[in-house]
Amino acid sequence: PDKFAETMISHQFRNKKQNIEAFSSIEYVGIQTHHRYTDFTSLRTEVQKQLDNTELRLARSPAVVYDRLKIINDAFSGELEIVNYARSPNQYFICNAECKSCHQ
Repeated sequence: PDKFAETMISHQFRNKKQNIEAFSSIEYVGIQTHHRYTDFTSLRTEVQKQLDNTELRLARSPAVVYDRLKIINDAFSGELEIVNYARSPNQYFICNAECKSCHQ
């Protein structure tokens, strides 16, 4: 993952007054096609890593991850608009202390 890009994305959300505190991290995986076919190995590896990560929440199904990636892709494919992040089901967040998302 590209830490500079992740920082820039975080700043973009803040500049748009979007609260991202409920997310433990932002991972950016840039892919550039140099040949006839695009190699998505790095994206596949990162998605698998996130699917397997249960440190802060229950494991997510690939369908949920795909849905979130599609929402993000659609949001960034043109002009940015306010996106309703309430679509994330609460059961995917586990709060060890006071959670900034659910305040429990």
